[in-house]
Amino acid sequence: MIFSTGTRINDRPKSVSETEFEFLDRSASPWVAKVRDLISVALNAYPSEGTAELIERMKSRDSHGFHSAAFELFVHEILRRRGFRLQTHPKLPTKETRPDFLVQGPTGQSFYLEAAIASSKDGSSSSAEAMKKSAIEELNKSPHNAFRIMLDSYGDPTTQPGSRKFVGEVHAWLNSLDADGLRKQLETEGLSEMPQKEWTHEKWNLTLTAVPIQPSLRGTVRGLVSGLMPEARWMDDRLPLFKKITQKNAHYGDLDRPLVVAVNMQAPGLETIDERDSLFGQEVWEERPHEPGSSGRWVRRPNGAFIRPEGYGCCRVSAAWIFADLSPYTIANRRSTVYLHPAPHFPVPDSLLAFPHARVEAARLRYADGLSIREVLGLTDKWPLD
Repeated sequence: MIFSTGTRINDRPKSVSETEFEFLDRSASPWVAKVRDLISVALNAYPSEGTAELIERMKSRDSHGFHSAAFELFVHEILRRRGFRLQTHPKLPTKETRPDFLVQGPTGQSFYLEAAIASSKDGSSSSAEAMKKSAIEELNKSPHNAFRIMLDSYGDPTTQPGSRKFVGEVHAWLNSLDADGLRKQLETEGLSEMPQKEWTHEKWNLTLTAVPIQPSLRGTVRGLVSGLMPEARWMDDRLPLFKKITQKNAHYGDLDRPLVVAVNMQAPGLETIDERDSLFGQEVWEERPHEPGSSGRWVRRPNGAFIRPEGYGCCRVSAAWIFADLSPYTIANRRSTVYLHPAPHFPVPDSLLAFPHARVEAARLRYADGLSIREVLGLTDKWPLD
């Protein structure tokens, strides 16, 4: 059992200082209860030899640990419900390293599966993230009588910001605002018209938006921060996917059966073109001035994980199963696609093609429909809010 028992009475939104697990475990919201139930069902069906380690990672204060463990859990559950049998951390013939699963399909064909998280923030400084989190937690501990704030973060500090000065500047700014007038404006014009303050420490920039509290609730709200917007930056979602596939291709050496790498790309704006480019090469417009009557054509550069200048690459990876920003809360409305390698050492079993997939045919990438995650898990399109 991963979650505590007993009656829950706290239905407040997740606070900045809470871990994902702490929020799930304490929330009394009905929709959060549905997420807990799904996780519990999946854990009960998970191989017993791997359950303790998975729970430990989900309870970690490290967000990456929680999300990577949750992803492994859900990949296992998706395959299990389709009749696959999975063994955790199987021994390999040539290396001490072990993939996440050995999977046996309904027809007896087997393959190795590695589940991994990729993000545009891969490689970012963990110390900088910790400093930002600490500063925001201190800010959240100092509520204001009439306002809460939304935060938009960009960049990283190299030293810890002074909390007392930071909190003092924010409260002085909020004290200068007209809470009653802004509350009326919020109700008629929306959040986009609320006043903002720019705050900078070294290369870390915060945009603070004042959110006036309705009069009947003033003085009762415990935290100052009502939300932290995803970090806004120009992102290239192709590179993290490319790196993850190439790393996993090299990690296990030569294998005796197919290797499928499932990657959960943590990028809300991930598009299929990013997936295609990361695996099969970037699509670019090529001018052809020396061909009469031709203005040019679309071509793919040989810079993908599967297509390299020297020929096919990452041939140990039989398929890349890419998930678009899956989380315990969004699993009912996230897509996945199994991209088949055009020339793998071992082809993937046909049973995996029950899911949406894409393969190269006649020099073109062809997509085929399949079972969605929602269909496999028996969820509605409005889950968990239904």
